[in-house]
Amino acid sequence: MASRRDSRIVKLSFTGEQAVPPVQVFSILKSKGVVVPGEVDALQALQGRNTYDLRFTSDVARQKGVTLLSNVEGMTVTPYERSVWVTVIHVGLEVRQELVVTVLGRFGAVKAAKMCSYAQAPGVLNGHRQVRIDLKQDIPSFLFIAGHKAHVRYPGQPRTCFRCGETGHEAKGCPNKKCGRCLRLGHDSTACPNEVVCSLCGKEGHVFRACPSSYVSRTKSGGSQVPTHLLLHERRGNLVGFYPPLHLVHPPPSLQTPTPCPHRESLHQLPPSTRPVPSPVRRRYRQIRRLCLTENRWSSILRRLCLTATPVIGDQRAETCHWDELVRRNGGTLS
Repeated sequence: MASRRDSRIVKLSFTGEQAVPPVQVFSILKSKGVVVPGEVDALQALQGRNTYDLRFTSDVARQKGVTLLSNVEGMTVTPYERSVWVTVIHVGLEVRQELVVTVLGRFGAVKAAKMCSYAQAPGVLNGHRQVRIDLKQDIPSFLFIAGHKAHVRYPGQPRTCFRCGETGHEAKGCPNKKCGRCLRLGHDSTACPNEVVCSLCGKEGHVFRACPSSYVSRTKSGGSQVPTHLLLHERRGNLVGFYPPLHLVHPPPSLQTPTPCPHRESLHQLPPSTRPVPSPVRRRYRQIRRLCLTENRWSSILRRLCLTATPVIGDQRAETCHWDELVRRNGGTLS
């Protein structure tokens, strides 16, 4: 993909042997809703057959024009800017966004990622993923992502066969065989002599479930997932953003280091005479807690509670408690 300073310029390429004059180009632009000359101020023929540079008056007009002209039969629109929004469909809802970003990262640097929702029901996702990429190479019309055959679309994308990934024909007339094991042409998976190729990273020797670049492997190894600056935190129109994973915001308790309490440490450093005296309620709680650790804890707790709640006769407590008699009858234990 070429690089130009002026992002308003796009490349128009026409297929077929018949020459396409500028008059026919203007006719196509007007039929698709592009205002000429209001939104277009230049059309230059390039070296080669049926190739033009088309310049719009603004970036907004260029974005509108690329969208309107993207489905013209026999014509390909290629923006000269490197960064494009790539739309991925037919990926299961259970597939993490990090996995989609990893697969598309093979074709360029990923700048942002988001999911789409229904315009009629904002907040309800429709399963379509959108990723902004600085493309280094063109992306095929389909990719395998976590076992799903995902369809990929972006402005200026060359159309490829949905079966073999080659240009020049469609899937219904594809003469090639493509292996689902090594992802190569010429044979199918039943007669594959090659090593298995990962559909996630494109390397040999493992499948995507065991890929070191997968979300699970990165989580187990303590590596980072998708950088948080790639995850959009705003809801714009029919798009809903992603938020950082919870473990990036709140680490699990096992990973958190306990913070020492300075007030508690200072209390242990004080001499016994100057330490604060605990309240009677807290002293009683500590006694019961220590008793719970003894072997005959239930007898001790009940006896303590009985002695505390024994009725008073005059100014003296009753000498015998009914719990004492029960203990003696059972041989010193309560069952």
